Amino acid sequence: MRNELCCPFLYEESKKVEFEILTDKLASQLGFCASLAKGNFKNELIFITELVYHLNGSIRGKISIDGSHVSFLKARCEFYEEYTKCDPKFVIPQGSSLASSLHIARCLGKEVVRKMYQVKTEGIIVEDVLFDFTNMISNYSLIAALYANKINNISEIEFISKSY
Repeated sequence: MRNELCCPFLYEESKKVEFEILTDKLASQLGFCASLAKGNFKNELIFITELVYHLNGSIRGKISIDGSHVSFLKARCEFYEEYTKCDPKFVIPQGSSLASSLHIARCLGKEVVRKMYQVKTEGIIVEDVLFDFTNMISNYSLIAALYANKINNISEIEFISKSY
């Protein structure tokens, strides 16, 4: 068995490798979320997981994320926002297993954005649509977590900062 079966680029010095590892982690987390979901929600999460794998190769290879993917996520966010009608400024990441897993995906999305920025500072071209898409993944993961709690009749707990 070849040692690099999971990733042939592990020994590169570029931050691209860390980006690819993080997008794999995000896709794996979303796949786990899909395993906890049912019906159309499950299918949607599987589709989004596939999109994250397209994001994974969009810096090293051919860009395969475009504005239609950002628009899709935005539309799903709007749908879930309308359904949940939840408007706290910030919530404690808790509730159902699915909601809690989606909160982890939200955090991973932010890590991916940060890593893309670091890749860009190395002089590597990172198209703006990739930032838009990944930021939207974090937004989607948050509102999908609220949706997951809503369909399980779990109330959100608003977090009120003592710092800001």
